[in-house]
Amino acid sequence: MICGCAGQVLHVTKGVGLVQTRGGERQEIRAGDTVSCQPGEEHWHGAAPGTFMTHIAVTEGKITSASLFDRNARW
Repeated sequence: MICGCAGQVLHVTKGVGLVQTRGGERQEIRAGDTVSCQPGEEHWHGAAPGTFMTHIAVTEGKITSASLFDRNARW
């Protein structure tokens, strides 16, 4: 899980992935897609099962210790 406290923009360069905000539905993302995560919005993203995804992730503003990464998040 990532809390992009300053907001985050994801741009998929290859493959197929998934993105989900806390309480939201999983969305499939593909090469060429760009997704914006609002400041303070908890989300996760990664490759879809059985495939791969490469992407560029840009965090807006200053990154602070309030930004969180949790590999064990289960939504």
